Amino acid sequence: MMSTNFILVRHGEPRYDEIMVDETHGLAWDFGRLTDEGIKQVKTLANDARFYNADLIISSPYTRALETAAVIASITGIDIRVENDLHEWSPDLTFNHQFGPEKALEMKEIMNEYFAFQGHPPRDSKFHWEAITAVKNRVLNVLYKYLKYRTVIVVCHGIVMDSLTEFDHRYGYCDTAEITL
Repeated sequence: MMSTNFILVRHGEPRYDEIMVDETHGLAWDFGRLTDEGIKQVKTLANDARFYNADLIISSPYTRALETAAVIASITGIDIRVENDLHEWSPDLTFNHQFGPEKALEMKEIMNEYFAFQGHPPRDSKFHWEAITAVKNRVLNVLYKYLKYRTVIVVCHGIVMDSLTEFDHRYGYCDTAEITL
């Protein structure tokens, strides 16, 4: 049976200044686009020799990931498909919180709890964040659809990458990892 190599790519450096000025909240944080430095990072990464053997790029629907995928596609000529379930980790599964600038401390508290418990929510948590196992399962369900390809570039987010590799690796912008299924 043929195996598929997935090249996981964390998006380039994002900017949120435009969103904060517009006082947008909640999901709007997912609309942050790349900085000029982020675009440079992606252009450098796009010349990675591994990418030229790829059959397809799949991307998270978040702007920072889509823009990363678009830059890679423009340089490599590889087609992109958007996969909604490649989205970033969910800090609030109730969708009751608005994570704008005024909620930065609460978001930091949620993130600290996530890392302290290695992605496994404690029973007594006051927050309802997505477990690392849930992230892994939703992402694997996406990847399984692409097992007919030899090599697929997956543009996503750090915690998504952690779920498939090593927890708490702390991937930098445009860092990569590879897995084979």
